[in-house]
Amino acid sequence: MKVNRFAVVIFVVFLLLIAEHVMADEIWLKNGDRISGTVKKMEDKVLIFKTVYAEEMSIQWDEITALTTDAPIEMVLADDTSLLGTMVPAPEEQLKLQLVDETVERLTVDLSEVKAINPTPPERRLEIKARLNIGVKVETGNTDKEEYDVNGQLSLRSEKNRFIFYGEYELDKADGDKTKEQSKVFGKYDRFLTQKFYIFGSTFFETDAKQDLDLRLVPSAGPGYQFYETELTNLWVELGPAYTIEKYDESDDEEYMAGVSRINFDHFLFKKILQFFHFDQVLLSFEDTSDIVILSRTGIRAHFYKYFNLTAQWNWDWDNDPAPGDDRSDHEYILSVGVQY
Repeated sequence: MKVNRFAVVIFVVFLLLIAEHVMADEIWLKNGDRISGTVKKMEDKVLIFKTVYAEEMSIQWDEITALTTDAPIEMVLADDTSLLGTMVPAPEEQLKLQLVDETVERLTVDLSEVKAINPTPPERRLEIKARLNIGVKVETGNTDKEEYDVNGQLSLRSEKNRFIFYGEYELDKADGDKTKEQSKVFGKYDRFLTQKFYIFGSTFFETDAKQDLDLRLVPSAGPGYQFYETELTNLWVELGPAYTIEKYDESDDEEYMAGVSRINFDHFLFKKILQFFHFDQVLLSFEDTSDIVILSRTGIRAHFYKYFNLTAQWNWDWDNDPAPGDDRSDHEYILSVGVQY
């Protein structure tokens, strides 16, 4: 049977119009008018209401006698209590909210008690976090040993932007001679395109005087995803291309394209007293996939007395293609005290 396409189009449009009408929010005014559309928000005693024929309109809240919605809305009361639910028919000058939590009975409030509907989220202020930890170990006797470990981090976070700077320095001495000296510096900028998805640009800088490494410089860029960002839990993951520059004292210098991946996780336990943290950075050469460099930091940070902390940390560094005479793996256990803001 041949179907008239024009008739089908008319029928579909008709169904859409019916759906628009059936699913619409509705308001009743003091002058008797009844308007169908969509509730956008209400702030400062003005309701923003969108209709199919007049786009958005502003209506004084005092002119409304009743309001229903088809979809859940956020309603803020005069005492700043925030509720989420669907507005259902109620007596004049009142609103009845069917909360999203269906186990709770419908809540009825006077129109005059409503402070806002779907309020505009406040702009995120600049958040600054800083931390500095220092570990010192001194041994005297047959052999005098000194070990110094310093690491710190600074982060700046606004609504769309984030800067993170991290650095660590280690110096070991035996009988006055240096046995180990290395430093690592990491900095990155994140631009959030959505609440969780962002793009980053970063630079990693490393030196190790006792392992023939004068410089390892790794600029990189790519996408990242912020799975969690709360007071208790943070988790972000990122992956992208990188360019690696390695300069040595005795070995041949190298430059190559690589891929870099990072994961950063921390979580508070026991009412924000103990914090578990973990950071991994993996660098994989595109020219020789057996050339892998890993930096891993894992530990527990105990927070006490306002801004002070005690940290137990395990550092693991892996270089699958080290300079001749050097080990692939380097382990270190550090106990340090620090301050944070």
